[in-house]
Amino acid sequence: MQADIAQKGQVMTTQRQLLERRYNLTPQVDSQVTMSRGKPVPIGPTAKLPQGVSWEQLASITPVEIRQRGLFPYPPLPHPK
Repeated sequence: MQADIAQKGQVMTTQRQLLERRYNLTPQVDSQVTMSRGKPVPIGPTAKLPQGVSWEQLASITPVEIRQRGLFPYPPLPHPK
């Protein structure tokens, strides 16, 4: 437990860097649409695609090719340890 506590800062930094590489973490909301109590509705996409690939290109290729080329924009996150 003490080792986990000691490593927490480094683990959190590493995970944050991973998330920033994969996703646009800046919140974007629709200014014209709100939820029932006035909370803004988030809009996306938030994933960052690999360099040289656009959402239009991704939409035009088959799921098998997306898998083979590793282009799926939301891969599972690794365990922090």
